[in-house]
Amino acid sequence: VIYGNKIHAVLNEVTHKEALSEAIEKSLLKGHITQKDLPEIENKIKEVVNHPQLLDYFSETTVAKNEHTILLDNGRHIRADRIVFLPEKTVVLEYKSGKPDSSHPMQLHQYISALKSAGLPNPTGILVYLHPLRIQTLNNDSPVQYKIF
Repeated sequence: VIYGNKIHAVLNEVTHKEALSEAIEKSLLKGHITQKDLPEIENKIKEVVNHPQLLDYFSETTVAKNEHTILLDNGRHIRADRIVFLPEKTVVLEYKSGKPDSSHPMQLHQYISALKSAGLPNPTGILVYLHPLRIQTLNNDSPVQYKIF
C-alpha cells in the first residue's frame, strides 16, 4: 500500500511526460517520496506515462486535471485521479496499486456517468493497475445525473 501511495503521489504531480522530473522533485520536496524510493518509483512512473495506450493522455499538448473533483447530485464529491479533455472524447484515468477488484470498474463507471451527464464528449475510463502494469478500458452509455466542477 505504501509503495502504491508513493507512486500515486508522484502521478498526481505529473502534468505531462516531459515534466516528469518536476513532478518527482515536487514529490521529494513534499516528502511523499524519498531519495531511496526514487529509482523504483521513477521507473514505474516512466512505464506508465510511456505506455502505448496512455501516451496521448500524458502529451505536453493535452489538457488534463489531476485529482479533479466531481460533485454528485446527492451532494457527495468524488475525486478522479486524472481527467483528460480531448476534442473528441473525455478520458478518466484511475490508478490502482492493488489487485483488480470488482469495485474498481464500478467506481470508474460512476466517473464516466458523471462526465456524460455534464455534457463532456464521449467519456471513457481507463483503470491503470500499477504493479504489474495493466490497462483496462471501460465505456458507459447509461444516463446518470451528475455535475462536474
